[in-house]
Amino acid sequence: ACATLALLLRRSLPLDRALQLAAASAGQPRLRAELQTASEAVAGGEPLLEALTNKQLLPPSLLWLLGAAERSGTLEDAFDDVSRLQQAALQRKVERVRTLLGPALEICLGLMVAFFGLALFVPLFQLIGKLA
Repeated sequence: ACATLALLLRRSLPLDRALQLAAASAGQPRLRAELQTASEAVAGGEPLLEALTNKQLLPPSLLWLLGAAERSGTLEDAFDDVSRLQQAALQRKVERVRTLLGPALEICLGLMVAFFGLALFVPLFQLIGKLA
């Protein structure tokens, strides 16, 4: 949504209209509703920072960045920065999951091999014990 907002603001759309379009293009219903509410608040004259506060869409540090950018008139650059920061955070999370998933799958595979090995050899040893 942040990259969309940056693009729309660069095309000189008013902030409330950019929020409406970003809401319409949002895939998540919660995000769509929050952006629509923020759009209505901004259209009513509320600053963006106040419209986004308590929505839990962004961490407070990124909200502060957007508030400062709104006051300085560089909102599109700030939305680009926020978009890059969110993408980097997502990449770190994906990498962390990939790092943990490899060993977890190896452990599961090892347990399956051990189970099948025991399922094969225990009856074999029992049969040999009965024959001896």
